[in-house]
Amino acid sequence: MNLLVCCKVTSKHELMILLILWLPLLPLLHLYTQRYFNRSVSTEINGCRRALLKNSIDSKEKTEWINQSIFSLRKLAVPAYFDADSFPFGYSHEILRRRAIHYVHEMNYTLNSLQKQLADLQKLNETIVDNATIFSLGNDLSKFQQHVTDILFNVERVLNQLGQVDGFSEERNSKLNEISQIVQKRIRQLQNPADCTKAKFMTFNFTNLCGFGCSIHQLSYCLQLSLMTGRVLVVNKHETGDIFREWLQQNILPISDNCSYRDITFESNSLECPYLLYGPANNNHWIPNILPSDLAIKLFHYHEAPYVWFAGQLAAFILRPKPHLAELIKETVKEFKSKHHLVVGVHVRRTDKLKEEAAFHDLTEYMKHVESYFDSMNYTSQSKHLDKFNYTNEVSNSIHHFSENKRSVYLTTDETSVFEEISKLYPHYIVYGSPNRSQSAAMNSRQSIFSMTNAFVDIIALSQTDILVCTLSSNVCRLAYELMQTRHEELGDATQLVRSLDYMHHSEDYSMIKFDVIIPDVKTNLHYNDEVYLYRNYWNGTGAIKRIEVNEKNLIEFVASARKTSFLLPSYKLRPRYTIANVTWS
Repeated sequence: MNLLVCCKVTSKHELMILLILWLPLLPLLHLYTQRYFNRSVSTEINGCRRALLKNSIDSKEKTEWINQSIFSLRKLAVPAYFDADSFPFGYSHEILRRRAIHYVHEMNYTLNSLQKQLADLQKLNETIVDNATIFSLGNDLSKFQQHVTDILFNVERVLNQLGQVDGFSEERNSKLNEISQIVQKRIRQLQNPADCTKAKFMTFNFTNLCGFGCSIHQLSYCLQLSLMTGRVLVVNKHETGDIFREWLQQNILPISDNCSYRDITFESNSLECPYLLYGPANNNHWIPNILPSDLAIKLFHYHEAPYVWFAGQLAAFILRPKPHLAELIKETVKEFKSKHHLVVGVHVRRTDKLKEEAAFHDLTEYMKHVESYFDSMNYTSQSKHLDKFNYTNEVSNSIHHFSENKRSVYLTTDETSVFEEISKLYPHYIVYGSPNRSQSAAMNSRQSIFSMTNAFVDIIALSQTDILVCTLSSNVCRLAYELMQTRHEELGDATQLVRSLDYMHHSEDYSMIKFDVIIPDVKTNLHYNDEVYLYRNYWNGTGAIKRIEVNEKNLIEFVASARKTSFLLPSYKLRPRYTIANVTWS
């Protein structure tokens, strides 16, 4: 393992992060890797830029990557396709802080795998290992897991607080709101030209293409495509039986106030938006995880997942409710928001998803993440030593009022029996949500105006909770997560406010996101800045990695190839690669 750490300490908070992050983790690193780290720091007059923790094993093998990697900290932190000097001061600090949080999460996933090992240990035959030995080993592993979990929780808490102090929390929220206004203004301008007869158009024509969340994502894709090509997006006239577009017409404000399909003539310069092509070989240049260049530069500084944020902006513009629907949403959200306690949004997807797209996940799998979240918040609320670090009100104000006696979830599902199950297994929880709305999501009633309204209300409610627990293979879950990113003043960067039981965001559709190797792996011959696909995340600290091949033309070929050629790699050695378009908006 090779870890790059900046030793330039410009404030007491940066010193704190180095001390708190690495020192407590030394026993853990020793136990899992049996490796010792030697820290080598070289200091220059213009500031200490270089630090390298070299693995004693890796140092004996291929180390030529080091000469290419030891640059200034900012060039190490900033993706290679950006000019580090164009970023505001503090960007490198944010990148390293986020990366450290990512390491913490991956270590937690690794620790969670200990539970399976403990269960396997209990099944060992007495002839192999006696009961006393099994009990002793299990007890030691449980204590170790709890000890390291406590350490990692405190490390993550301090890292999160580090992103809030010294006015950075307010600056982040303000800048994200400022960028949001730029995006929304740009959308309104392009969608409402002064003379529709002279406008270029992007048209879209679909009838009951897929489910509600899927349809919204398809429409978002078309809106992005129209924005990137300078065209007005219009939806063609809906035919009888087109329930989704009928729902849009009844409940959502027009996507353009000035233009419609009636303005398109034979002479009009128009293109038709294609359906989303799924898989890594999508050749369209304007897929959902592409950003305008000037927005990307700003967003990288203030948001950990810019493409998720941008998707939320598109969805927020499309899903502007008419007054009657806005009132229904207001009353639904008020039901749990007015209580002033933490609420976890839980979306349990069953029915059609289990046939082809996703595996079954028991309710206890969801609630494990819910319980962990409330346990951590309870720990935070009871901690009395924050003042020792002289944290400002910026940190204390960010911690919601929390009561151990009030654990709440907002539950949405397409299987009404889940409401009965959660009440039976977790009677101490306050459960918000509506079994009636869930009933309307049944397969035989899903394609109806009533069902779509209920789905929309639940999606907005989920986006207004404090954290999401769901399967990101679901369009409903992804849409709620994207809309959550628009709560700038309240949440700032909400990237970390989701716990997925299966995929990562956009990992299974569109054009699969490529990942950069940020820590070389000698065993698999992966070098710094290599590009790979993260084919599958096992949420145990590892993922199935696939090298990029240009001859794969569709998703079927990709999956077939991935099953044969993918290999395991620790997930912390990767970071997402973002595609930047040569388009400026500001």
